[in-house]
Amino acid sequence: MQETEAQETSICIAQYRSFIQRFWGHSLLTPITEQARLEAVSQFNQYLAHLGLADRGILGLPGGSLYSIVGPNSDFDIQVLTWTQTDADIFNTNAGKTYGNMNFNGGAYPAKTDTLIHRVAALLLTPDQFIGGNTAIAREIRYGLMVRMPLSEEAYYWNTFYHYFYQHFLSWRKNRGEIIEGRTVLNSNKRAERFWQTMMLLMKQAPCPAAFVERVYMELETLRPPDMRTIKTALLATQGALEVCI
Repeated sequence: MQETEAQETSICIAQYRSFIQRFWGHSLLTPITEQARLEAVSQFNQYLAHLGLADRGILGLPGGSLYSIVGPNSDFDIQVLTWTQTDADIFNTNAGKTYGNMNFNGGAYPAKTDTLIHRVAALLLTPDQFIGGNTAIAREIRYGLMVRMPLSEEAYYWNTFYHYFYQHFLSWRKNRGEIIEGRTVLNSNKRAERFWQTMMLLMKQAPCPAAFVERVYMELETLRPPDMRTIKTALLATQGALEVCI
């Protein structure tokens, strides 16, 4: 019985990690985007140190083009999530709206480990290596959410998570305001333009251009998060850690 449970847990961890790897390591990933992700983490950590807040429970989560395709002059959209309301207040009092290439979308918000708010959904999508700030806090937030998630609410939590994922992956090639599958897609024209430009560039470099384009669209059509029970089992087993190789 214990061996079966251990096997099931290992499968859940593998499925969750595979999804995260495919999301961040998509077929349109370029060296510019890879470098930008690392720079965003570094800049955020430097900024926290500059403010004297490196020891606080403050996290910087990448968003926007850092998920998908970064242009040569792109800014870094950073979503700031904190452990407590006090940490959020301290960051919002001391930080500006921008720093370096970073834009802090709406300031800092405290995590509620019994609620899948927008930025906690981002935390379930972001592996530890792409998080600025204290990754131990990131793990505690993930773990706390899973511990407190009632069985009856798993479908609701998954739908919230999927909606966040949908907006930031499946909508790349769509135009702003277009309604798809009953959802209004909020996508910038610049992001859609980068999608097409990057796909055309990489298509020309591919040994088989037609096969490359087919793979890109296959990703967009088939990549889906595992169910919330799988995610919950994985994060409980890893105590909230989310480590993958991209």
